Amino acid sequence: MTLPTGTSLDLDTEVNAGRGTLDLAGAHLDSFGLDLNAGAVTVDLARAALSRLDVTVNAGAATVHLPASGDLVGRLEANAGSAQVCIADGTELRLSSQASLGSVDTDGLVRVGDALKTPATTTVQAHADLAVTANVGSVTISSEGDCK
Repeated sequence: MTLPTGTSLDLDTEVNAGRGTLDLAGAHLDSFGLDLNAGAVTVDLARAALSRLDVTVNAGAATVHLPASGDLVGRLEANAGSAQVCIADGTELRLSSQASLGSVDTDGLVRVGDALKTPATTTVQAHADLAVTANVGSVTISSEGDCK
């Protein structure tokens, strides 16, 4: 499926007991939502324009590559599952997190004031404000080069 690039869209995706890869290069999205239940999904938003992100992982595994430019506000929740968030060089991240019998790790990022940044560059090309919750699950936030 090819999305139109001339207009902004809201895109909601649900994957149940399956696998999926979403390459959204060139997409202009006001919002992107993903509900993943007992599956595995990779979402590449690195070359997309996106304002709002809402991801819930239930007993599954998700990898989300955030846009390399622009401003983004998002929420990510992992319930008995795992999520990896990959941020591009030049991204400044403001993170609020909560873990109940889970973990939120920020691999490869450096703290500058009240924000986390990728260490590879001093210029900021993207801003992301994420609220992350891990309930008996794990969330790892890594620079793009450290993502698996």
